[in-house]
Amino acid sequence: MPECNKFESSKVKAVKIGLLGFGTVGGGTLTVLKRNMEEISRRAGRELKVVAVAVKDLDKKRNIDTHGMVLTDRMMDIVNNPDIQVIVELIGGGGDVFDAVMQALENGKHVVTANKSLIAGQGNEIWKHRSWDTRRRIPVLISGVWMPHTS
Repeated sequence: MPECNKFESSKVKAVKIGLLGFGTVGGGTLTVLKRNMEEISRRAGRELKVVAVAVKDLDKKRNIDTHGMVLTDRMMDIVNNPDIQVIVELIGGGGDVFDAVMQALENGKHVVTANKSLIAGQGNEIWKHRSWDTRRRIPVLISGVWMPHTS
């Protein structure tokens, strides 16, 4: 008997991911995620879907299939999208990136980043930021992964 896809048969909603940045690192991240999404979802126990990508230039030709994903040149559209639960920051640097990370956290989203400049330069400010309900959410920073967890 064929194995039933537990994601299709259950009422568990997919975790929707938005990528900020689609340069070399962002494109490589999407490629790896697409190639391994079934296994990652299986291990996570929930379907994961990249649904939106913030790009610098909407007109640029891309070698990676983005069918079914929203492409935007306004990263805050992704950060403020209530249907997206996870933001993966792949732009680097500070400035607008810091603002996007802070807004994502205020919106209750999980933020994943390997942005050493952001963490080294503004990590303390991010850590001290308490706009989310600290009685219910505990921010955690582990190897560049920043996630407000609900208790």
